[in-house]
Amino acid sequence: MCSGSLSRAQKTRQLAVLLSVYFSLHDRTKLDAVDRIARGCVYRRRRLDAVLVHRYGYDTCSVQSGALCDDVHDLAVRLCMFFSIHCAAMLVNTDTIARSFLYDQAELNEALMVHYGCDLRF
Repeated sequence: MCSGSLSRAQKTRQLAVLLSVYFSLHDRTKLDAVDRIARGCVYRRRRLDAVLVHRYGYDTCSVQSGALCDDVHDLAVRLCMFFSIHCAAMLVNTDTIARSFLYDQAELNEALMVHYGCDLRF
């Protein structure tokens, strides 16, 4: 579905997921404020990105494009997206999980399937 045809609520949810990934990589103290930030900035993405670049050196496009990601960060980003949908409490553990399962993602996917009914192959 084209992002132009999404409702404000859908755009806000997409931005909240993206910000969850972003802040889990750059500033975990902001994870509790993701929904509030997304609601306030859903139609102010350029301003949001300017503030993020000023404060952290990266905008939200860096998460989407994978520009920051090495192998561990790539897996951590995918885990952040997964846990932001299935279990937000696990967002604080994504780096540890990514490092632990980097070379055994089949085992990780199996564990996720058992606990959540789906895995990272979505």
